[in-house]
Amino acid sequence: MKLKFKAAAAVFLALMMTGCANDHYTKDGGEITTSVIKELPPEETATATAEVTEIIPEETTEETEAVPLMITDREGNDIFVPDSVNTIISISPTVTELLEGLNIADRIIAADKASAVVENIDAAVCTIDRATVTAEELAAMGADVVIADGTSSSETNAQLAVLKEMGIKVLFIPYSNSFSSIKLDIEFLAAYTGTVPRGDELIKQIDEVLLEPSALSYSVPLKNVYFETSPAPSMQAAGSGTLFAEMLTLIGAGNICASQTGYISPESADIISADPDVIISNVHSTGYDTGEIAKRQGWRNIKAVKNGAVFSTASSIRPTHRITEYIQNLKELVYPEIYAVS
Repeated sequence: MKLKFKAAAAVFLALMMTGCANDHYTKDGGEITTSVIKELPPEETATATAEVTEIIPEETTEETEAVPLMITDREGNDIFVPDSVNTIISISPTVTELLEGLNIADRIIAADKASAVVENIDAAVCTIDRATVTAEELAAMGADVVIADGTSSSETNAQLAVLKEMGIKVLFIPYSNSFSSIKLDIEFLAAYTGTVPRGDELIKQIDEVLLEPSALSYSVPLKNVYFETSPAPSMQAAGSGTLFAEMLTLIGAGNICASQTGYISPESADIISADPDVIISNVHSTGYDTGEIAKRQGWRNIKAVKNGAVFSTASSIRPTHRITEYIQNLKELVYPEIYAVS
């Protein structure tokens, strides 16, 4: 990797300082949350510092071999940072949204079809059918890197494995079920794509929201919520250990499915018995109407239904920097008496 010496040194120090400054490297609920930036041994750090402090005239054009930068993904794999990342293929709306947040959506030359709903993304590049795309088709696009996440099917993952065998760079972002993991994903992608300052901004914005007081600080009664991620007849809901559950805890709301872990398939009778104050749907499939919830057998006497407190999230919630917006939306839905915009 060759860069002009001063530029290379600046990049190296920026990334090394980021790795030491951020404080979100603790394990969270069993998720993989490894450090992103690798710290150099003391002797190498001393050498690098000495090299950086060397005065180089502004007019010099001499190129010097830069210190190789290595980062670690959340699965513990060592990843070398290339000189530049100019063209990207995204195989996930979550990845696409993260790249958009880093202000590099213009580097996406192709994305999966579902990414077309992501804000500020050119729908014309969202042409990839994840169910049928082949490694050969992806390779032919000539991107610097292909980035996928934990929502990919086994078939898609098999094609990505073939792609790696062909020598194409493939990065994988595990699905995040916590705020800390979202921040690690941002930090990782920012380090890899050379957008560390922007990544730091996004992480700071998340941290600021996480420090805001919950609704309970306003001395209002706690509201119990049923958070649905898939509708009847195949209902799915957010139990503990999910991003949705963490959001409910943050805003000061109860989760009627908290006794179970992960994304669960609840029994209708259990929801009726729990009698939630609020029902939230994160279903945004074409043609879906949350009005069907009130029509489910036995649900009309649930407090949320009787009081008209059945809502849809403003948009599909994805584990990205936009969690700050999603949290605000959830606050307004669950506690409108405090947070509703006038």
